[in-house]
Amino acid sequence: MKPRRPSTDSSPFQDWLPKHLLGRACRPGFGSECQFIPATDVSRWIAAVKARGVRSVLCLLNEAELGWYAHLPAGLLGAYRDEGLEAASLPISLNGPGTLTRAELALLEELMLNLPRPVVIHCSAGQVRSRQAIDHLVG
Repeated sequence: MKPRRPSTDSSPFQDWLPKHLLGRACRPGFGSECQFIPATDVSRWIAAVKARGVRSVLCLLNEAELGWYAHLPAGLLGAYRDEGLEAASLPISLNGPGTLTRAELALLEELMLNLPRPVVIHCSAGQVRSRQAIDHLVG
């Protein structure tokens, strides 16, 4: 595995790989104990990734996790798009390390072909699903 340059700011990024124009992040509102994520948390997250120059978001949240954003007028993906980001979703259930199946990894590759770079990939904490996706893509 190639070394990664960790983020030094307070943004949601866990890793940023400038060579690949690819990053890994936590979801908007991560760390909140509620399952109703305020729109202001989503707006701050979007501003942080856009400040990094991100043009696309690949969301790995499963349907239940996306439900935390159902109160937003267009949902989480719609919020990304409303702010000018390309957005794609690959709902992945968290089943522990190695949670992405071969079929899901193939879909991940296909989605990445169509997303303008730079891209940020996020799941919930940005630790398991996102890390596996990044490792697969740059490994």
